[in-house]
Amino acid sequence: MRKFSCAVMSCLAFGLSASAAADEPLQSEPNPVGAQDYAAVHAILYIPTEAIDLVPTDECPIPGQSGNDNPQLGCTDLVAAAATFEPVANIDDIVTGVTDALAPYNVIVTTTRPPVYVPYQMLIPQDGDDPKSTSQTCTVAAADCDGIDRADIGFTNGGTAECMDPDPVMAALIAFGRMSGLEGKDNPMDVMMFPPDFTMPVTEFVDECNIIVTPENPDTMMPFPLACPASYHELSGMCDMDDNQNSHQELLAVYGAADPAILTDSAPPEIGAVDGAPAQDEVLPAASMISLSVPVTDDSGVSMVRIAIESPALETGFGAPGGLVDKCFGRACGVRTGGDATAQPIEFMRGADMAYPDQSAPFTMNELAAAPLPGGDYTITVEASDLAGNVAEPFTVMFSVEGGAEESGTSPDTGDADADADADADADNGDDADDDGATTGDEDSDGGSNVTGDGGDDEGCSCTTGSTGGNAAFLLLGIAGLAMTRRRKSA
Repeated sequence: MRKFSCAVMSCLAFGLSASAAADEPLQSEPNPVGAQDYAAVHAILYIPTEAIDLVPTDECPIPGQSGNDNPQLGCTDLVAAAATFEPVANIDDIVTGVTDALAPYNVIVTTTRPPVYVPYQMLIPQDGDDPKSTSQTCTVAAADCDGIDRADIGFTNGGTAECMDPDPVMAALIAFGRMSGLEGKDNPMDVMMFPPDFTMPVTEFVDECNIIVTPENPDTMMPFPLACPASYHELSGMCDMDDNQNSHQELLAVYGAADPAILTDSAPPEIGAVDGAPAQDEVLPAASMISLSVPVTDDSGVSMVRIAIESPALETGFGAPGGLVDKCFGRACGVRTGGDATAQPIEFMRGADMAYPDQSAPFTMNELAAAPLPGGDYTITVEASDLAGNVAEPFTVMFSVEGGAEESGTSPDTGDADADADADADADNGDDADDDGATTGDEDSDGGSNVTGDGGDDEGCSCTTGSTGGNAAFLLLGIAGLAMTRRRKSA
């Protein structure tokens, strides 16, 4: 997926002046189709009521995040340096207003931060002025076309050079709309009206097709192109004319209509038998390898899973910092900073709905099946949660591999790790890492004291590099070398 940098694309519609086009409402259909190429599926919107720490992506503990928001790890290109964001005084009113406005949709609004392995949208309301910003909506949030990433960070503020006295609930809803793939439109009764009239705030995403409003390019005096392809708005919003958007129908297409059974779900996922896991306290022969397969089910149809293998031997023998290698979804797992510079997050393959991991088959972790494990003591942990916040009883097993340094008095031999990894590279082609990185833009290219935007329109992932810590070649199998086939979004 590609997110357009607001420094150059039409997300400047939220940071520059624009002329609204004539209102051309069209009759909308009663039942929305799914967002383009995938089915509607529910999501989490997390609004913090406690202080939130964020760091730039080049300081993220999992490398390879450049151009991507990562709410789970608190990494974003929207900050130029580590920063702490305190909750605003009226945060409870904002949460209530947003929750009420999103009641028609399958969006779980929560003030409890989900487990790190669960992707979510994060909205951080702020009330300080940002006089350097030219945003006309008092928001900073990139357009995530079709809302497919489910891992964006959006902000509001109290005023800019082009925006005064914003309504805090309406501004928060505008930011959420942007993170869901909506653009500005010409309907004063719609949240996404651009530019917004905060003297008459609205909180409804209107079930009506209206023309999308983009700004004029100050250099050419011509309108900027859409942030998302017109076909997405036509299909999701069921609009018959080009460059039209039906905000309500598009949100239904992305998230689905509110389902009380999902929004009030209290049953945790069930973790089945972990195939490939040793027995508790089992001692494996030297040079053993591990491949795990875990069936996980949930009554909501969506389970988020983390599989972790941890041992000091992974740090001393293969250069995995902290001795931890884990796999989940949403770029929050993988090889920690200090491992091989080309390492990427390790993600489960996306399912047919495109928004979350494939639920039709067991969750598998084959990344450690390409080279012998160093001798030592190991722990395998499997965790699972649904999107309603119900957490399963974790699976944990401890085992050992013969041949550790305490037995031989020497460090494990890793000389053939690269060769073994190359020889077995094709064995793990079912757990492709999602390395289709997307640049994260914002609507404020100037930025402020805490929040700043990226400066260009990068397609793909511009991965951060750092120093290499040890021989982590086996960890790269299925990370940098495996590419998941996934629909790429482009205008």
